[in-house]
Amino acid sequence: MSVINQFQVIRALSPEEKEDALTIRFEVFIKEQGVSPDVESDEYDAIDPHWLVLDDLGKPIATARLTDKSNGVGKLERVAILKEYRGMGIGRLIVDAIERDAKAMGFHRIVLHSQTHCQVFYEKSGYVLKDSTVFYEDDIPHVSMSKQL
Repeated sequence: MSVINQFQVIRALSPEEKEDALTIRFEVFIKEQGVSPDVESDEYDAIDPHWLVLDDLGKPIATARLTDKSNGVGKLERVAILKEYRGMGIGRLIVDAIERDAKAMGFHRIVLHSQTHCQVFYEKSGYVLKDSTVFYEDDIPHVSMSKQL
């Protein structure tokens, strides 16, 4: 039985939906991972498209955004899933939805900075390392990855 059927991915279009995305990110990045609020939220939040995953009751449980880096390249960012919903295929669900939408929007490649503990997840989704250099964003180790759509 697949638990993915219980969830729905939507574009966060209304102010309330965008606030839901920020609330999830606050919970995951600031409260759970200790990221500084000054770093977590930026000028792209107001302009970049965001996605939400809703559970079967309509509760927002995951989010991500896509930043236009020009020349058909999008950057997948701020992928966050509430702790109690991890391991249920929700990460794959939201990444697949964003990739489909990105392709329809004219993007041909997606880049991302993966936290090192998530690298295998992205590799299973077809992303490859740009190089093996580990770098730190707000004291969290990351690697650069990309995928042709």
